[in-house]
Amino acid sequence: MKLPSRAEAEKLLKKHITSSYAHIIEHSKKVNCVAVYLARRLKEAGVDVDVNIVDIASLLHDLDKVYEIEKGFTHGEYAMKLLSDMGYPELGRIVYLHRIDKVDELKSIEEKLVSYADARVLGSEIVSLRERFNAIEKRYAKKYNRDSTFYEKLYKKYVKLEEEIFSHLKEEPDKVLQNCS
Repeated sequence: MKLPSRAEAEKLLKKHITSSYAHIIEHSKKVNCVAVYLARRLKEAGVDVDVNIVDIASLLHDLDKVYEIEKGFTHGEYAMKLLSDMGYPELGRIVYLHRIDKVDELKSIEEKLVSYADARVLGSEIVSLRERFNAIEKRYAKKYNRDSTFYEKLYKKYVKLEEEIFSHLKEEPDKVLQNCS
């Protein structure tokens, strides 16, 4: 898979996320820490995972967040198009699929790690899945006209995803807190 370098990805992030949205960059860096930590641990455990893909995709997962906030774009779609137009269509797909409502479309371990890491980070703080999903529901339920059943179903799918990821590791999910705080 063709990818931008880490320096190019950081430059792209700064280009599309202005200083008034610095909290999005902080969130992206924390998601990146969680995702890369897990990718490295899984690789050490013998899982076939491309740490570089996880690194770049997790860093860029909210590349279009400002466009969602300011212009009403659908989160993930603009980033996917932008990255595809730059010659990174596979990266664009991973970035698009990080959204919680795309959990059923996650196939590769790289896609799963980026999405899971985002589901563990609220702002720039690592939290439990329960805390994150409660916050997501509070923030988006009215905006998207969805009831608590919708979010509870997604939460349960992420609990299964968490179990799948950590079945390869000898540590509990909260161990992540100690390594990325």
